[in-house]
Amino acid sequence: MKKRNKLILLFRLFILLLAFVGAFFLPNAASSVQAAASYSYITPFECGSTLYFSSKGNDANDGLSSSTPKLNPQPYLASGGCNVLLKSGDTFNFSSSIKIASNTQLSVYGGNKRAKLNFVQDCVSNFEPTGFDSTVYMIKLNNADIDTGWIRIDGGSINWQKVAAPSGKNNDYYIDASTGMLYIKSSKPLSGKKMKYALDSNGLQIADGAQNVIIDKMEITGTGKHGISITSGNNILVNRCYVHDIGSAYLNKGNKNKYGNGIQIWATGSHNCFIVNNYVENCYDSGITAQITAEAFQENSDNIVFDGNYVKNCNYCFEFFQYGTAHSIKNMTVMNNIFEGAKDITNGYRDSTAYTSLMCIWGCDSSESSIDIHSNYGYNTSYSGLAFGKNQRPWCRVHDNYIACAPSAIINGNDEFFATNTVNTGAVSKYKSQISRTISSLK
Repeated sequence: MKKRNKLILLFRLFILLLAFVGAFFLPNAASSVQAAASYSYITPFECGSTLYFSSKGNDANDGLSSSTPKLNPQPYLASGGCNVLLKSGDTFNFSSSIKIASNTQLSVYGGNKRAKLNFVQDCVSNFEPTGFDSTVYMIKLNNADIDTGWIRIDGGSINWQKVAAPSGKNNDYYIDASTGMLYIKSSKPLSGKKMKYALDSNGLQIADGAQNVIIDKMEITGTGKHGISITSGNNILVNRCYVHDIGSAYLNKGNKNKYGNGIQIWATGSHNCFIVNNYVENCYDSGITAQITAEAFQENSDNIVFDGNYVKNCNYCFEFFQYGTAHSIKNMTVMNNIFEGAKDITNGYRDSTAYTSLMCIWGCDSSESSIDIHSNYGYNTSYSGLAFGKNQRPWCRVHDNYIACAPSAIINGNDEFFATNTVNTGAVSKYKSQISRTISSLK
């Protein structure tokens, strides 16, 4: 028995020795395991080797340490199986959407600031006169681009006045998709001036069944479609990101409907997706959203969580719909979020603002679904506090929320809703200190 105990003790010492060697002589592998295991929401996973990137890096470097960083993380994120670390505070510029494959962590090193993923394009061309109207100017988009999101001219403010055809209104712009030429009406001379535009793409795209992905401490800006798009993902965490100035690319060229969600979960075959502690603002459409349409090919989803996010100045701070009875969304929770300032940031260039609201719940058709929306705080909106589609369902529970607006600013609210939520102009006043601290921690 003593000999057996001795062998067990020696075996345990051997395991500890292996752990010690791994921690000090194999730092890449160790860091990836520890990083993935440090998030309470997500199931831990092994994400392979660690690679470092800096805006002053060089792709000829090996990227194996912070002293030899690479420059472009995009191909490594697309191939997956990496712990990709971007230098804190650096800006990385992209001209296409970034696909993120399975078993990938994207985070920062060397500080507490977010790394910035910038999708704003600097137009190579300058504005020039059209020749047919002295107040209409034109500029050629880069490469093969045939659409944009918002635009910004010569360092001015963002212009959301995008139209599908010439309107004759000052500052309205439209794009000829056959040539990639942008035309704008302007009472001020624009010849020779430069333009930036939001890229006609998503920012980060997790799709095609990707699983085991962490996106942490990223700033994402300047996409004409969505900031972060998740479709059919499993074991996904988006944490402590800042997503802003998103949208205005057309869903279909020439159609009035436009993209523009900050963080979107397209909930077909999406499982264990966690959107937590993010700051989202200035989105054409939704700040954070889960949605799925009624087509029969869509798949069931489950365990989707939006927790502790701060969303500001979006048409819908939170938006949700689940249409059709052939599939469901089970165990979706929306809690502890702060929603401020639901608004049309385009000032009239949306197709509709009838349901603009802090929270918009269009519908939840499947009785197999289970949705729980509670303990959220909403305020500062001149539109609706909360908007329901006409068919409210008992399996979509909306309760114990605090919404600072007049009860009349709730669209299609029923007696049960008003009995289980606090809705009045002072609903969040006693929580202001708590809200301010939370917002400060997320910025």
